[in-house]
Amino acid sequence: MLNSRFIMILAWMLALLADVTAASSVIAFERPVGRVVMSTAAWCGPCQDFKRDVIPELIKAGWKVGTTGGNHLQLVTVDKGPIPRFSIYHGEGESEREVARHVGYMTFEEFTSWAIRNFEPDEPPPAPPAREPEVKSVPSQWNYQTESLLQ
Repeated sequence: MLNSRFIMILAWMLALLADVTAASSVIAFERPVGRVVMSTAAWCGPCQDFKRDVIPELIKAGWKVGTTGGNHLQLVTVDKGPIPRFSIYHGEGESEREVARHVGYMTFEEFTSWAIRNFEPDEPPPAPPAREPEVKSVPSQWNYQTESLLQ
């Protein structure tokens, strides 16, 4: 009984470890083409938390992080404004445009999910929602024995 329970727990732990390893390799593989700019300041507590907690994980996942434009995550020091502020840019030079913005601290999972979700520049925009079918209103005086709503 003890051995089978130990084996089940060990198998569960190995499966969990495989899921975590697979998730980090997917994040590294799906790393965006383009860049994320993080506006930060030395006096900003959430900015420092992000640098301490999330950036090492991004580097492990294969992201280039630095202060120049050639990095996947570019750190820009600012004096004021809402921070930490993350902006995603598509394109280069004159055609570069901001396509997404987030203000506030994000965990590693939140950040990578947000970045990957917003790094699809070649996908068509989502289709507009389908129009709801027009519903006939029911008159207040309705004779249910002789009239039908299914006309």
